[in-house]
Amino acid sequence: FGLTPYLALTSYDQSVPTAPSAAASFVGSRAFGIFQLLSTLGAYGYASGFFAPNDLNGGSDFPVDVIFAYFLKLFVADFQTIKLVNIPSCDFVALWMLSSKPLYEDMKRRGWMKGEIADWGLFLSFMLTPLIGVCTWLAVRPELKPAVVANSQGVVADVGAFSDGALPAGWQAGTDAATGDSYYYNDKGETSWERPS
Repeated sequence: FGLTPYLALTSYDQSVPTAPSAAASFVGSRAFGIFQLLSTLGAYGYASGFFAPNDLNGGSDFPVDVIFAYFLKLFVADFQTIKLVNIPSCDFVALWMLSSKPLYEDMKRRGWMKGEIADWGLFLSFMLTPLIGVCTWLAVRPELKPAVVANSQGVVADVGAFSDGALPAGWQAGTDAATGDSYYYNDKGETSWERPS
């Protein structure tokens, strides 16, 4: 339950790091995402009884759905009576539900959430499959390309990672690296915290 309040209350940094650490590069790599996806699929298979010996009814050949239903029935019985099953199960559901915010922010940062219906369909397809969907996103997500500039005041910022639409001619969006706030600037050297219209 330690991560649940953190995920519920945290705000996400919208800037793109210019030089991620070696650990962040490894954890954010496609290879690590594929490893997580395969590990999750293996855990799901194990938990559903796919790898369990078939000892139902003397070892007769039951299809996988019958075996899965049998293990689900055992889980429900354990969930209702054993706290060591109940608490992690509730924590799993809470973490799954709260993973929508970081998933949305990561998809938006990588240019996938532009407000179109197809984008929301992709988001829901990743979100509605507990763990497998998020792990699939980690395995297939596009590489993060930082676009960093320094404006006339020397503020280094990520440009355009979260622009909400077209800006007037000559204007660009940035995110203040120190505060995480969005600002706007143009080629004349003017800056504004308010979105120009």
